[in-house]
Amino acid sequence: MLVWPAAPGLAQPAHRATASAVAKADTGLELTRQERLDMMANLRAEADRRAALTGVGSVCYNVHVQNIYGWLGPYCDGKIAGTTGQNRQLEAMMVSGSGGNVCYEAHVQGYGWMGDVCDGDIAGTYGENRQMEAFTVTAWYYKICYEAHVQNLGWQGQRCDGQIAGTTGQNRQIEAITIDMKDPKF
Repeated sequence: MLVWPAAPGLAQPAHRATASAVAKADTGLELTRQERLDMMANLRAEADRRAALTGVGSVCYNVHVQNIYGWLGPYCDGKIAGTTGQNRQLEAMMVSGSGGNVCYEAHVQGYGWMGDVCDGDIAGTYGENRQMEAFTVTAWYYKICYEAHVQNLGWQGQRCDGQIAGTTGQNRQIEAITIDMKDPKF
């Protein structure tokens, strides 16, 4: 069973997060396909549970923060994920919304835009000490809005439905994010 955050003292090995196996710690153990699927399912289940309780759409997200030793979350419905005032970069994120069809993309230092991933998959990298500098999020059914806390700039203000949060070409790390579902689009 995967626990967030992972135990302190476990450094992440260099690895670019993709749909393939993801390294768990420098112990040489890797996250199995089943553990990864469980992590994605838990994120989705929390979003669905919250939507059932409130009767409106819900979005939940995990983040991987520099030197925090693992995935933090889930955070849901506009809660702050990450840190402010500690100079710790976000390196990766996972997002899942009730009803599915939430896609997002990370702009990562040295790689640029890495391509869309959806419904709980990993956007970004971890273990490479590469900062997320910007991201976008879209959802099929709900309007989805989000915000980035950027190094030396602070909170940038809300962006929605595919608008860029963060910066590109300025070498500024995202330190925290919020994501929230709004009214249905249809």
